[in-house]
Amino acid sequence: MPKIDPDSFMLAYCTGGHLTLNFHLSITQMQRREPRFVGEIPKQGLYVPQNREELAAAFHGKVPKEIVWLLMCDTDISWLHDLTIPSRMIAQAKALGALIFSAFYVGYCVSSLPGELLPEWFDEMPEGSTTAYTSVRSIEQTRPQRLGAAGMGMCLIHRDALDAMHEAYKDEMFIWFGHDPMLENGKLRPAGEDLTFCDRAAKLGIQTWGDYRIQVAHHKGRVETADTFWQAEERRYRPISRPGDPEFESLKKQHGV
Repeated sequence: MPKIDPDSFMLAYCTGGHLTLNFHLSITQMQRREPRFVGEIPKQGLYVPQNREELAAAFHGKVPKEIVWLLMCDTDISWLHDLTIPSRMIAQAKALGALIFSAFYVGYCVSSLPGELLPEWFDEMPEGSTTAYTSVRSIEQTRPQRLGAAGMGMCLIHRDALDAMHEAYKDEMFIWFGHDPMLENGKLRPAGEDLTFCDRAAKLGIQTWGDYRIQVAHHKGRVETADTFWQAEERRYRPISRPGDPEFESLKKQHGV
């Protein structure tokens, strides 16, 4: 049996039966150019948390243990502009010792105002806050940053994280992607499966990381990228901070923050 590259990875995605063209092209082009991409695990169904749970279970229980990286994706994400993104994510995660690592992408968050474009990255709020997690209020543009949680649209997960969570939560109905109750505006509500995954990992000492410099496109009503996000930020009363960015400093003065 040929030796498996330690940086090999599997791609996992769930679908309701539809793949965006650019997602499909990202995979097919990556198959041709990325030797460390060893296969994909698709899961079709309408209930996303259960799909993600079954994807994690399939990787954890059926994929050879020598393959340690699982790249969880959404089917409306694309990285055609840079097919090396998965390898860049692995390299950065290894350099940090990170077991959960997210690329930067934006979307229309459920908790945001209608039509508000926000990063799919989250800060854990201090104890005593009325909400457990909120969209990040600061983005490091030149280095990786620690996150409270991240969406699963383009998220790299190491097998060690899945193993630790399996041991800790094996008696739960959903080991990895459940709906744990969390505070939102002072009330306990079932959290999304992505927040639950990162929150459970954090309780085991497993930190989520992200890197703004590793960006993917999100195909919603239009293609949303870092560029469209910052354009939206310029119209926001209190824009997300970009420490040391001269443009942001001028925006602060403009908005009096």
